[in-house]
Amino acid sequence: MPRDEANNTEKYIHVGTDKSETGEIRTINIERNSGIKALYNITTKEIVSFLFCKEKWDEGRAKEWVKKKLSEEIEIPLSEVEYLAKELIRHNKYELEKSIK
Repeated sequence: MPRDEANNTEKYIHVGTDKSETGEIRTINIERNSGIKALYNITTKEIVSFLFCKEKWDEGRAKEWVKKKLSEEIEIPLSEVEYLAKELIRHNKYELEKSIK
């Protein structure tokens, strides 16, 4: 379920999920042409928040989109999956090096 509150910035409407924001967060594109991005936690491998371009979305429509999509499987574009894989490798390497020291 999306969170009730939306944390908006100058350019984006942020609609959070109930997933933890603790960990390594990366911004990915979900639907580039529709102006939808997401904050992805590479530590837990979960989307923690969606970002909607204010030029294309209002808060009500954004929350409805999140509510609908959270009941389905969210498809992450292949280019973003490749980016996340590289970031996860980088994160894991850092954690391994940190544990050795």
